[in-house]
Amino acid sequence: MISIVQLEYIVAVDRYKNIQKAAEKSFVSQPALSMQIKKVEEELEIQIFDRRKHPIEATKIGKDFIKQAKLVLDEHQKLKRMVERSKNDFQGEINIGVIPTVANYLVTDLYQINRRALPNLTFNIYELKTNEVIDALKSREIDMGIISGPFASKNLQIHSLFYEPILIYGKNRGTHFLIEDLEEYRPWLLKEGNCLRNQMVNFCDLRGQSQSNTMYEGNSLQTLIDLIEIDDGFTLLPELSVEHLKLNPDNIYEFKDSIPARNIIALSQKRNANEAIIQLISESIRGLKKDYLNEDSAFDLVEWD
Repeated sequence: MISIVQLEYIVAVDRYKNIQKAAEKSFVSQPALSMQIKKVEEELEIQIFDRRKHPIEATKIGKDFIKQAKLVLDEHQKLKRMVERSKNDFQGEINIGVIPTVANYLVTDLYQINRRALPNLTFNIYELKTNEVIDALKSREIDMGIISGPFASKNLQIHSLFYEPILIYGKNRGTHFLIEDLEEYRPWLLKEGNCLRNQMVNFCDLRGQSQSNTMYEGNSLQTLIDLIEIDDGFTLLPELSVEHLKLNPDNIYEFKDSIPARNIIALSQKRNANEAIIQLISESIRGLKKDYLNEDSAFDLVEWD
């Protein structure tokens, strides 16, 4: 009879592509983990992993087996969560991926939610780019992802959290900007793949616009702010990040002709064992951000690609 623990070991090896690392993450010795996987292979008379390859890879039958094993583990987790929910006592851990431009301020909110609403649960929070969040959700490496929308998917559950206004940061430019005014100034952009870069390029139509001679490839908004202070140009700034950055208040501007905003959303697998927890976290975030824009507010949604 194949045990839940054996399935967990097999899924861990598939996730980390390394038996030693899988053993460390599973808090077991490498020989013990290898022995349990070998027992499953002998019982089923199949080879789940091709150990000759580096990193280790699942065989064709192994991939099918692992896919089903993940479903079994998810259903087993649902049973545990069902009992915990009846007792209002969630335990264990939940893995959350957050994009960098949201993590700047949302990690502290998640800490508060963890401490006050779910004190017996461990929050593992990872800062990931948008495409990494999606991939980690699909591979079930994380249970919940927080990104900037809009986003559409047939396979993922989407929870709208709040809408965040977008501001402009630039030196000595008056009090308001029209979108077309930005064509006169150099944009400072974040690294390729960062969602705020995509939003900025799309919303301000910057595809053909020249940038500074100094190229910065990173994810730090504060670094962009510092570069603007010593040089010129502009960048877009999520409103909630303002209190977490070192800014000159005289250099923060609003758009004159519109209120651009991005939609912060939570993603999870459908029929997720942690669905009740994710719902509670989402509701808690909405409660903390209740004074921000909602679906009934007047704003222009910044597109994400």
